[in-house]
Amino acid sequence: MTRHLLSLPIPYFDQVSSGSMMTRLVNDVNSLTDFFQSGFVSVLGNCASLCAIFFGLFMLNFKLGLILFFSFVPIAVICVLFSQKLRMVYEETRNRLSELNSKLADVLFGMRTVRALGIGERKYAELTSQVRKYADAQTKMVGTFALFHPTLTLGTGILLLILIALGIPMVGAHELLVGQWVAALSYVILLQQPLVEISDRWNYFLAGLTGINRIQEIMRVLPEPQSGDHASEFSSLEFRDVHFRYAQSKSEALLQVNLTIQRGDWIGIFGESGSGKSTLLQMLYGFYTATSGSIFWNGSDFKKIKLASLRSHFGVVEQFPFIFSGTIKENITLFGEYPYDEHILRKKFEGYLLIESLLALADFEVSERGNNLSMGQKQMVTFLRAYLAKPDIWILDEATAFFDADAEQEVLRALSGLVSERITVIQVAHRPEALLQMKRIIQVSQGQVRELPQSLQSTQPDLK
Repeated sequence: MTRHLLSLPIPYFDQVSSGSMMTRLVNDVNSLTDFFQSGFVSVLGNCASLCAIFFGLFMLNFKLGLILFFSFVPIAVICVLFSQKLRMVYEETRNRLSELNSKLADVLFGMRTVRALGIGERKYAELTSQVRKYADAQTKMVGTFALFHPTLTLGTGILLLILIALGIPMVGAHELLVGQWVAALSYVILLQQPLVEISDRWNYFLAGLTGINRIQEIMRVLPEPQSGDHASEFSSLEFRDVHFRYAQSKSEALLQVNLTIQRGDWIGIFGESGSGKSTLLQMLYGFYTATSGSIFWNGSDFKKIKLASLRSHFGVVEQFPFIFSGTIKENITLFGEYPYDEHILRKKFEGYLLIESLLALADFEVSERGNNLSMGQKQMVTFLRAYLAKPDIWILDEATAFFDADAEQEVLRALSGLVSERITVIQVAHRPEALLQMKRIIQVSQGQVRELPQSLQSTQPDLK
């Protein structure tokens, strides 16, 4: 399941909360384990015992066995109705747990913001409300299950009464031997044991079935295509009449985009928040598929290219980079994915103070999500990670937003030093001065993309 989850397309993660995914990965998988270890085998074995008992009753006296069997049918129907009710309650309980995990994850990940804004009491109230909903669902489940066990015991008692009421006249009429009647009583008494064990294990059984359904919801989601042609060395990339709309949106995020990027281009992209800049970038490395139109890599349609191969040509430095737990060196090399030679890096970036200071901390242990690093240090980690990957195209999505002016110029100067390698740079920035070094300027507005002519770039107010 974990392998399947890692292969799912990015749009799936846009729609499902992390708390819900963690519930399915941990709780539902554990329920499925209990289902096979305790629930399924026990229920199956006890059902076989019930069949054997009724077979014995039929062998003793067919008429009596038939009467007891049909008397047992209402009990079985009641059990089925209870099962349906219990299954609905289990599903509700799991959903409430997913919601609780999502809320809790939000609070834990945003603890600094919660403290800074002084909204701890409000968040506590929200969590308390969510816990109460989960507790109510659990209480409802326990209450429903509490009726299940007595119902089975009552059903067994009714069968005994029926057997006594019918058995005595049948013995008197010589339709049934006393020994057969006593044996039948023993069989009916034996019915209680498998019924009780089924009721005891039924919660595992239902939790497992609920877990299977919730896991199947994930397994039914189609993974990203893993096949395709190898992406050749980059020479050109073209958007041709590309439209894109998010699954939950009625309006298009990108409208008829026509854009060609050549090897060696330095492209600056600007636009207001929500204009479609990040969507455009994420389509470059195949996170989203065009609603209509096509994207071409060296003249080949994106759909025919293996995505893993395509993404290996990109080096991405994001505004809010994710840092893994481990050392700075491990984050730069992606835990050994890229070769690391500190001597070569120091020689390459000699005189770049920000990079040199980070390399000096190569063995520094990073806490969860890099909380003990500044945002600028995080961005520099991803910059060096991208450098080691030796990409054809650098994507800088607000990559210098947390740098001061000197640090920003240092990064751009480091990139300029790679021009001899004919790299392509695509930079998104809200600060216009960062785009003045770009050879081409792209404006994104309300999903529409247009390139500013060279004559307008120097006079465009946003770029002054």
